[in-house]
Amino acid sequence: MAPRVLILTASFGSGHNAAADALAAAFRAAGAGTRVVDHFRELVHPAFDRWSRRLYDTMLRRAPGLWSLAYRTGDRMTPASALTFNANRLGSARGQCQREYRRSANDGAEDHGGSRRGMRKAGKDMIP
Repeated sequence: MAPRVLILTASFGSGHNAAADALAAAFRAAGAGTRVVDHFRELVHPAFDRWSRRLYDTMLRRAPGLWSLAYRTGDRMTPASALTFNANRLGSARGQCQREYRRSANDGAEDHGGSRRGMRKAGKDMIP
């Protein structure tokens, strides 16, 4: 059975989707089945999706320096950082991420854990 890959993205701007599409294409070319899921559109509450998009748009238009600072800070943070305010767990409290994973797992998706080690394993398993 061909391996399957679940790719989570966020359609804020076009960069995340472009990266997700490129990953999906590379995995498909290597023979894996792929599924791309927009975390904000499909896994969090619609009100949070609207609020976060409004905040993103407002920051880009009215406070680009603040957005730049937040972006640079985010590049240096670990997932366990208190500065994430558990935003990296959005959707998981109500089990949406787990349900999405299980749904994909039932289709034969593999769990590589999302960790660096797991992602390296995924790369070794998926790309010749």
